[in-house]
Amino acid sequence: MKVRFNYHGTTNSTWALDGMLTPGASLPISYTWSGPDLSGSTGVPVTATPTTTGINTYTISTTVGGCPGGNVQVNVTVNPLPTITSTGTVAPVCFSGTTQTSTLAYSASTHNPTTYRIDWSDAANTAGIPDQGNRTFTSSAGGGTINTIAVPGNLPAGTYSGVMTISNGNNCTTTLPISLTVNPLPSATIDGTTTVCQNATQPSVTFSGGAGTAPYIFTYSISNGTTTTMQTVTSSGNTVTVPQATVAAGTFTYTLVSVRDASSTTCLNTVSGQTATITVNPVTLITGQPTGTTSYCVNGTPSALSVAATGTGLTYQWFSNGTTNANTGGTAISDATNASYTPPTADEGTVYYYVVVSGTCGVVPSDPIPVTIAPALELTELSPLPKQCYGSSFTMTIAVRNRNAQTQFQWYKDGQAITGATNASYIINSITPADDGNYHVVIKGDAPCNSDLTSQLIPLSSYVQNFTEWTSSEETGVDPIEWHEEKNWTCGIPNLYRDALVPIITNNKYPYIDNAPDTGGKVRNLIIAGGGSNLRIDGVLKIAGNVTNNGKIDAYLNGTVSTGMIEFVSNLNYYGSSGGYPLNGNNPTALTVGGSATTGDTRTQHLKISNAVNFTIPVDVYGQLSFAGSNRRLGTGDSLTLKSVSSTVSAMITDRTNNGQATKDTIIGQVTVERFIDGAQGRKWRLLTAPVKGNTINKAWQEGMTMSNGSHVILGTSTTVTPATGIGTLITGGSSFGTPALASGAGFDYWDAIKNGLASIMEYSGNPDWKLALWSPVTTTKLSPFDAHKAYLLFVRGDRFQTSTTASNNTVLRPKGLLKEELKHQFTLHASNSHTLIGNPYASPLDFRKIYADNENDIQPYFWIWQASLTASWGGYAVIKPQTEGSTEYEMVPYNSGSGTKEEPVISSGQGFFVIPATNATSPAMTIHQTHKLDVNSKISVFREAGDKPKKIFVNVYAPAANVNQDILLDGALAEFTGEEKKTEIGKMLQSGENLSVFKNNRDLIVAVGSQPKIGEKIQLKLWNTGVKAYRFGIRTANLLLPGMAAILVDRFRNTETPLSPGDATTTYDFQLTGDPASRDPLRFYIMFQGNPLPAVTLQGLENRNGINLQWQVAEEVNVAKYDLEKSVDGTTFKPINSAGSGGSAGPQQYAYLDGQASMLAHYRVKLTGITGAVGYSNTVTVELQQPAGLTIFPNPVVGRTVKLLFTTKPEGKYNIVVFSPAGQRVASQVIHHRGGTATYELTVSNVASGTYTVEINQKGGRKEKIKLVITH
Repeated sequence: MKVRFNYHGTTNSTWALDGMLTPGASLPISYTWSGPDLSGSTGVPVTATPTTTGINTYTISTTVGGCPGGNVQVNVTVNPLPTITSTGTVAPVCFSGTTQTSTLAYSASTHNPTTYRIDWSDAANTAGIPDQGNRTFTSSAGGGTINTIAVPGNLPAGTYSGVMTISNGNNCTTTLPISLTVNPLPSATIDGTTTVCQNATQPSVTFSGGAGTAPYIFTYSISNGTTTTMQTVTSSGNTVTVPQATVAAGTFTYTLVSVRDASSTTCLNTVSGQTATITVNPVTLITGQPTGTTSYCVNGTPSALSVAATGTGLTYQWFSNGTTNANTGGTAISDATNASYTPPTADEGTVYYYVVVSGTCGVVPSDPIPVTIAPALELTELSPLPKQCYGSSFTMTIAVRNRNAQTQFQWYKDGQAITGATNASYIINSITPADDGNYHVVIKGDAPCNSDLTSQLIPLSSYVQNFTEWTSSEETGVDPIEWHEEKNWTCGIPNLYRDALVPIITNNKYPYIDNAPDTGGKVRNLIIAGGGSNLRIDGVLKIAGNVTNNGKIDAYLNGTVSTGMIEFVSNLNYYGSSGGYPLNGNNPTALTVGGSATTGDTRTQHLKISNAVNFTIPVDVYGQLSFAGSNRRLGTGDSLTLKSVSSTVSAMITDRTNNGQATKDTIIGQVTVERFIDGAQGRKWRLLTAPVKGNTINKAWQEGMTMSNGSHVILGTSTTVTPATGIGTLITGGSSFGTPALASGAGFDYWDAIKNGLASIMEYSGNPDWKLALWSPVTTTKLSPFDAHKAYLLFVRGDRFQTSTTASNNTVLRPKGLLKEELKHQFTLHASNSHTLIGNPYASPLDFRKIYADNENDIQPYFWIWQASLTASWGGYAVIKPQTEGSTEYEMVPYNSGSGTKEEPVISSGQGFFVIPATNATSPAMTIHQTHKLDVNSKISVFREAGDKPKKIFVNVYAPAANVNQDILLDGALAEFTGEEKKTEIGKMLQSGENLSVFKNNRDLIVAVGSQPKIGEKIQLKLWNTGVKAYRFGIRTANLLLPGMAAILVDRFRNTETPLSPGDATTTYDFQLTGDPASRDPLRFYIMFQGNPLPAVTLQGLENRNGINLQWQVAEEVNVAKYDLEKSVDGTTFKPINSAGSGGSAGPQQYAYLDGQASMLAHYRVKLTGITGAVGYSNTVTVELQQPAGLTIFPNPVVGRTVKLLFTTKPEGKYNIVVFSPAGQRVASQVIHHRGGTATYELTVSNVASGTYTVEINQKGGRKEKIKLVITH
């Protein structure tokens, strides 16, 4: 068996008996206990309450069935209880806003208590005292203190009870009732504020205490305005008074500082804001008779006469007593009612003054004081000095009236006398920043005017070395203000070793650099301040240092006709190493263009890099970006934009190698290359590429986002964005991406109306048969194809807001990335394919003449483009070819303004184009070099000049409009006669709409070539893919004068023949296609050469004072019935202005007519009608009238963006053109440098609203001309 013992702490403990084994099954068992302090001696269980410490032994004996069983004994160790002897009163505390610690004293302890805890009463807890957990303390048998009893802050005053439990190391505990008293803080007030007179009965201040236990000790301060003393006073009850003496006058401020009560804790409370003021006013008394300067120079600067008085409510009145030395009988001086009075010094002589002081306690007159006025020196103050230039000489001179030989001068700088500067003038021979400071001069004359006269401070400041500042000295209204004029700068015109600052100018007259060849601008470091400061440039600004632009640098003043250029250069070659900025090459210490990214606006027509430069703010280039020399570097800072403002005007980067001479010029950083798309042409397909690397189609053309039913998000995210207007375009994937999820997943835009439509972006797949070449939809816009120079056919609706239900508008595509500015790009051509599509890799237009010159063994001398304006719908193909074999002049077929018009063979930045492998090239490859870029400033031919102009017939087919000038070009073809059969014939590319070709030898040709025309020969035209509607042919002949032969358009369906004009003129022919198959026969039309019975006619036109004198001659007048003289203003549509019958002679004849209604530009021809009805034409002549000297604006009214200004026999010089509104406000301006004679210039008015304006032309010598201009946008 075993004994189980349960311990109950300080109370009872119990035992129990377990596991008793008995010999029998049902025998009775009894138990007998023995040991100290048992509650009983039998039974189970029993309770022991130990009263002695130490080891107590307990024994249990059993009897089973009356027989003795066994005995079991257990020893129990009884530990003593810990005790402390204490009243239980915790040391009281005063109320406090912060936590405090109090103590509990005890006089004795037993059995080593080590920890305590406190359980506060519920009331104490509610008041804010939390129970305190076990804390340790070191007990002492002889007594001590428990000093860690926490009292929380803001515990209300009162007495709180609780129970402290004491424990020792044996876990024995004893409890002790405790109490804590929190005494309140005393309060106090002070009163007794009063005002008394000096020597009156003493007033007193009363202090009152409360809330605590009286008596109270008050601590206070007494201040008399000069000294402050601290005092204490103890009340006998709640209040106490303190008297204030009145012997001394003054203001005595009593400030209550604190109060302490008489409680057991003597609580102290700090008091603020409690004051009482006793004012002791003095008797009225003059303590100082009038004093002050009593001798002056005439008109000298007087000082005040002053009197000193004491008293309250004092008032003053000064009197003038003339020459009487008395303090009565004087005349009161108006407004002289202060303690001081400044006498006048205008009149010589002695005047006596006195003052009467009035107060609460009497009126007292002062003694009289004489003031004598004598002649005096007079000082003329200097005007403020302008800022001085470094190294300049400057003289400061002071002017003194009434001076004499005894007058003395001393100049000071910043308060220190300048040695030797004792004259009326002080000279600084060479100013440096060390001379900056505040100057003044002190002047001393004879007595009584021997007091010092001190001038005002004269601030002198100078510019640092090689620094100048714009001052705009021009008169208000004069514009522009020339940079190169000395008078406009503080320290000389800027140059490549002199810095310049353009600050804020109040009259807004900021510098302007014109484009005269002998001017321009130069500067080292350039600073443009914010707040509207600007620099306008029409010429060239060369910068040899850094630029800080917080305003505006504008070298793009006149839009696309701007001539401004910014060039970054080195000044080392100009001025040696002193102060110079060397050519940096790849040195990281390149020049910088910085300033404010938010207010700094930098744009230029042209940018030339002749040094190393880094951009840190946005810079926009509208024209050419070029390099001069080798090892030049441009760090874009990802902030450079090559702007595109129209379909024909975009910024470009010129040949970085300078025609192969330099190879190490570099562009570092990303560049935004814009491509303007003209929305006026409607929704069109465009053949486009991007001249930057690492761009996806989506990033380049969709602004990195997708649109789903009007909601735009950043590609691949759910982040909603709102695109800017006029930027980017929408690209759709077609019916294969007919849900929002499929479309956005592939990078396409989506709206419900196009879910079953066609894709708006296509890629080209070539084929040996041009009819089988394919345009296939692109499957994703997430790819980066431009690194491989791919081009795509993109259907541009407008910007990213233009869906299928909205009108087209202008937009700008803005790919951004590293430029593809390698020295060359290699392209592998497909010899088996009819055409290879290539994207222009450079951010520059390419000159195909240069490309062909370096690749003539691999490609044909012509190329194909996509012409968006072709057809009424989406556009079509056009070929650009030499006008003759080997010619440097090219033409496009078809061409909207009449096929055969001269066309530059230029491939624009961002444009795709097709090349055709050379006939015998087996592995054709084409290389495009930097040198192939278009040099817009050069007119030098790359190839030999063209020989004799061939005879040509250009045939265009149009969708006719009511106005022939608004016809829509559908397609076109060319037949030319060079005498070299087939050598330069060009096959057709299939248009999506109507197709027109010359059908020859079972081939469709866009250019057919043959020998000289012969009678009976015909040119078969082929027109297919047509509709049932009206069409118009425009057939233009060039050099087609055929003696005895005429070219006739034959219409098989209508059985008609129409003669073609033999000169450089256009014949139109309207026809209708119907449901009749014969009407739509593709081979319905051909051109036939047949014998002409009419003679050749030669026409001449000469200007005279009465009009245009027209003469035509006939070598042999046979078979002629009459002549019709015809006139045209556009070279296309001719109308008869005169008729003449045949002279009836078989010999030569001459006819004449004077056109008295001649226009400035007119075209004339003679139409011959034969006796058989045959028709023929003379050559066409063009006559342009010469006007007398003058200025003309046309068109006027103007409806477009530009207006032309015609200078007629005007002298050479600079002309300032300013456009003024009716209110006199300048709305546009431009500088024209006219070379003399007659010339036409464009004036940009795109930003000018409709209305009536005055154009003012300012000429050299001040002459002005004014022309009225009407604008009707």
